[in-house]
Amino acid sequence: MVMTIKTWTTIVILMMMMMPATWSQSADFGIWAGIDGEKKLTKRLNAEMNLQARTYDNASSLALWLAETGLNWEANKYIDFSLMYRYIADHSDDDGVESKHRVYGDVKGQIEISRLKLSSRIRYQHQYNQTKQNGTKEKLRNKWELKYNIKECPLTPFASAEWFAPLGDARFDIEAWRYMAGVTWKINKKQALEAAWLGERENGESINLNALSVSWKQKF
Repeated sequence: MVMTIKTWTTIVILMMMMMPATWSQSADFGIWAGIDGEKKLTKRLNAEMNLQARTYDNASSLALWLAETGLNWEANKYIDFSLMYRYIADHSDDDGVESKHRVYGDVKGQIEISRLKLSSRIRYQHQYNQTKQNGTKEKLRNKWELKYNIKECPLTPFASAEWFAPLGDARFDIEAWRYMAGVTWKINKKQALEAAWLGERENGESINLNALSVSWKQKF
């Protein structure tokens, strides 16, 4: 098991080292740090609570912080549904802090093939910026994720890609992509730590944001 942990840790590190080759020279760097909480209400219904802070400008300034809560319903082993509310305090605008309210719904499907788990999540989100006129935005998002369950190992490597498309225009266009690659360390049945590289690009350009994403996951 020790060799397995070392092997997969090395693979993840090498993947994260190779990814900067895709960044543009002007790409910004940030840190995304969060806490994710989950409480089982019934056999299939869970309550979720999340807190996160994000930095930008080479991690020297606070971009935003957010708090969200909602419910997740596991219909069966292949599909689940979520409904969430998110409050965002956006500090990146020069005019001051912007307060944003977001409601979103997810439909997620997943299958397991041997030790691989493939999932696809479709999200519709509606966001209102209370500090600006005409501050309502709607988006459709689709995230694909691949995980590998290593036998008798607390580490689970994963990789994902997600696209973002604004709604309301006559033409459907994907405006941004987000990529992640990292590992989840299951400490015990209720606690886990996730660390990943995250990259974003807009309008078909090379990566214009890369970030270190770290989150603590707690089940109650």
